[in-house]
Amino acid sequence: MSVHVWYGEDDFRIKESLSDARHQVGIPELWDANTISLTGPGLTPNNLVHACSMVPFLAEKRMTIVEGLFSLFEPTGRQGNQKASLKGNPNVGPWKDSLPYLKLLPPTTILIFLDGRLSLNNPLLKIVSNVAEVREFPILRGENLKNWVRKKLAATEGDMVPGALRLICELIGGNLWAMQGELDKLQLYAHGRSIEEGDIHLLVSSAREANVFSMVDAVLYGNGNMAIKGIHELIESGKNASYIISMLARQLRLILLAKEISQKKVPERDWGARLGLASSFAIKKTMDQANRQNDKRILSLYKELLRLDLEIKTGQLNETLALEILVSQASRP
Repeated sequence: MSVHVWYGEDDFRIKESLSDARHQVGIPELWDANTISLTGPGLTPNNLVHACSMVPFLAEKRMTIVEGLFSLFEPTGRQGNQKASLKGNPNVGPWKDSLPYLKLLPPTTILIFLDGRLSLNNPLLKIVSNVAEVREFPILRGENLKNWVRKKLAATEGDMVPGALRLICELIGGNLWAMQGELDKLQLYAHGRSIEEGDIHLLVSSAREANVFSMVDAVLYGNGNMAIKGIHELIESGKNASYIISMLARQLRLILLAKEISQKKVPERDWGARLGLASSFAIKKTMDQANRQNDKRILSLYKELLRLDLEIKTGQLNETLALEILVSQASRP
């Protein structure tokens, strides 16, 4: 099929698929000369027809890539509402009229529509799906994510023990850009042997940040001894007090946001996007912290942290002492 619609939140796999499709054009040296990229805003059916009618230059195929067109037609009503309003969106009529042309694309043309997350009610998606190969690329989770990691490692003759595979998937989640970088680093370090859990704790940044979660847990639950111990361990590992304070403040903000997400009954699949987190470990930990703490306590700790931060910046208080004061305040009944 010459027409493709690839959409979803996983832009890593979309870019991979696009890279694979380019090989149909011919040799890499001719890709740029035989690829035209268009964007949704301002694009008309006539512009698209003209682009798709061009003859390849010294190659077998020519590729037309259109980004962000379908999202312009997203219903503006509530998600999932079958009668969602299209007010303010472009008129879908001209695109429907161009459907016969899409069925008769020149055999030398490859047309690929790229977009982010789309609803099933998208009118343009419904129209074009009649003549196109449509693929959704959701964020990978669970066994699907593990299979992706296994496949990536196998492609470079790498391997990972089951415990390490479980750990890295929990820590990084479906952010495949980050995952690919960590896998490259781990394989280089393992140098031919199976990647183990210890390698992940040593090299993966998310694993090191898990220690911050442990420290935040101790502060939130008033475990003074454990919190002080965690703070000193982080400082000994090279983290300064300013970093720890900023991480504490960030986590308190995330907890307040997580509480709002719970109150509004946001679907679990949207938690990561709302929190700005990709790691399933971090998402689960933050939501758990939000469910265990009340708003007043979090706001109180946040205000105290801001006060101590101001005293540090004005030279009234030592950073490490400020953290110890915060832990002392949090440990009070």
